[in-house]
Amino acid sequence: MPAISAGSSFPSHQALEQMLRIDGRQILAGQQADYIVQALADYKSGKRKNPIMVGQAKPLSREEVENLSAYYASLPGDLRVQR
Repeated sequence: MPAISAGSSFPSHQALEQMLRIDGRQILAGQQADYIVQALADYKSGKRKNPIMVGQAKPLSREEVENLSAYYASLPGDLRVQR
């Protein structure tokens, strides 16, 4: 994955955490990449309505969305699937 440069349009970790909430808890590290891709697409399209995240997601290119999603999915996390 390409490095994230200081001049990048990638949203901050804090902003991304705001978009991924389950029962009020922020889940980002270890989240499935396709979930993050879909969440960012929903913010870009207006399907999800959070003014902070809409502003963060709108300028992202498809490649940036995919790179961000892969990066956060690769981080160790305690996200578990309940069966």
